[in-house]
Amino acid sequence: MNEVELKQQELKKWIKKLFKSQKDFAQQYYMETYVNYDDEDLERFYEAFKGHLKRKTTDIGVISKYLKFLFDSQEFRDSESIKPEFYFLNELSNDFNLRMKKISKKITDHLIESNAKNIS
Repeated sequence: MNEVELKQQELKKWIKKLFKSQKDFAQQYYMETYVNYDDEDLERFYEAFKGHLKRKTTDIGVISKYLKFLFDSQEFRDSESIKPEFYFLNELSNDFNLRMKKISKKITDHLIESNAKNIS
């Protein structure tokens, strides 16, 4: 799996967890990002957004913008989720990036488990 596919998968996972649907996320992103819009523009954006989630050739920066928006959203804050510290990729080796992602996931899982025990 390449870098773009990893980010697409991460974005889809978070959207599923925090929003009703990909369409709801796209609508919120569009309405908060663009000043002038109408229903036709929104529908065109949604179709482009679906393509961004599927195509292996999508610019990684586009997916990164969506992730940043998601992590800054009220839905994310309300979920009391923990923002992954390593949700981005950089110019370091793919092996390093994958290892950092696994470490970050373990830490996140541990924190979620600890919070659940403290609430009980």
